[in-house]
Amino acid sequence: MKRISMFSRSGRKNWLKLIWDYVRTPRFNPFDLTGSNRTVSGFNLIYLFDNVELFRSIMTRLLMWDSKGLFPAMPITAFPFNHVVEAHKAIESGNTVGKLVLVV
Repeated sequence: MKRISMFSRSGRKNWLKLIWDYVRTPRFNPFDLTGSNRTVSGFNLIYLFDNVELFRSIMTRLLMWDSKGLFPAMPITAFPFNHVVEAHKAIESGNTVGKLVLVV
């Protein structure tokens, strides 16, 4: 498996790459995201690369819980296709939870 790193193979920092990556990083204001009902999220599994057994244990447990139905399903609101305007208004309102589905 190829690893991507900000460090060179010698372990020294690659300053030009660090600066280039920093300049290319998008800037955003969290308050703007909140006001427009948007989210930036993520998680980093790089810490588990060297601990395959821990990762396997976690995934096995999560899949078992899912197979037992322990994760609640997100609510689904269905709209007939001819009510696409109402569905779009619901999305834009920012008051919906779960999934909105157009039924053809």
